[in-house]
Amino acid sequence: MNQVIAYSIILLLIAVAGGGYYMGYEQAKKPNQEAELLEQIEEQAKELEALKSTVRQLELSQASRTYAAAPTGAAPAPSNAKVSPLALRAEKTTQIFTDRKGRELVASIIEVGADATKVKRESDGRVFQMRHVELIAKDREFLEYLYAQNKSAPAKSNPNDIDWEAIFSN
Repeated sequence: MNQVIAYSIILLLIAVAGGGYYMGYEQAKKPNQEAELLEQIEEQAKELEALKSTVRQLELSQASRTYAAAPTGAAPAPSNAKVSPLALRAEKTTQIFTDRKGRELVASIIEVGADATKVKRESDGRVFQMRHVELIAKDREFLEYLYAQNKSAPAKSNPNDIDWEAIFSN
């Protein structure tokens, strides 16, 4: 009987020692696992940054192709060509014009002339001739750019026929 108890105690000690050894082994593995996981996370972060960089390059490339498109019949613009802010603004169908008093007019351009432009106000669809001299410098520069680019035929204007107050009121 003592012998059975002794064997039982020995088996119990072996089991406890083996379990402790196994637990120690598992604990020893954890720092290695953490290091491996950190390496994997760092690699994935690098891959993500590379993908983001590629996406940015593709977006820039697409934007330069969209905005730097040459007029029909002309050679295509180089992909690294700078596009002027005036050219980018010209791509918009609706413009916001500001007069010298700071009032804004949201309108579509119908015709651009040397000294006046025919526009259609977005709020009510009313068509007006507006003199360039009544606008702020940035808008005058834009309309001069359009006129120089022959975006549309010159608008005929008689400064006496323009009701400037009506243009900027709803």
